[in-house]
Amino acid sequence: MNFEEYKEERLLKLKKINAFYSSSNKTERERWVVREFLKNMQIKYDEEELLGSEDTFPDILFRNAKFEIKELMDDDRRRHYEVKQEYEVLERAKSYDDVPREEWDIEELSLEEFFDWIVRKLVKEKQYPDDVVANTDLLIYVNTIKSDIDREKLIAVTPRNAELRKWRSLSFLFNDNSACVLFASDSAPNFIKDSVGKLSFSL
Repeated sequence: MNFEEYKEERLLKLKKINAFYSSSNKTERERWVVREFLKNMQIKYDEEELLGSEDTFPDILFRNAKFEIKELMDDDRRRHYEVKQEYEVLERAKSYDDVPREEWDIEELSLEEFFDWIVRKLVKEKQYPDDVVANTDLLIYVNTIKSDIDREKLIAVTPRNAELRKWRSLSFLFNDNSACVLFASDSAPNFIKDSVGKLSFSL
């Protein structure tokens, strides 16, 4: 692919990314996370089954699952700034040499650091009543580029943190097309309980 073709395709993709992450598109983003999670779980469904909740909590209803969606990003990232900056640089670029490639060492998080990070995010964003949380399935989209977690170690543990244990179930979708269910209470949907401790990858 020559540079002009790459540039045209990438600029178009950046416009779509910007629109996808707009505040008006919040429910569709949350549906996308659930779609990708169900794809990993190999659950067949009709699109009409993915319902945006009329209340502020939870986010997406799917059969007897009640998903609250959270996205976990590197703390210093600002998505719209990233997209805008890349768009402006690429617009001015005349060749591949004009497009900088940012590289960094990926930090491997311990399980304790990972769980603590999730709890800080939950506490920072919203306070959830315990009786509601006990009937809600937390689904976290891990969209990090500067840090990572050992998936095999993750699925072998149950977090000790009491804040996480309050939820009916805790599941993850990672940006490498993998997903897992960490734990599920007896009242959680069967398709979630059946996937506890398994790491799956979708193509």
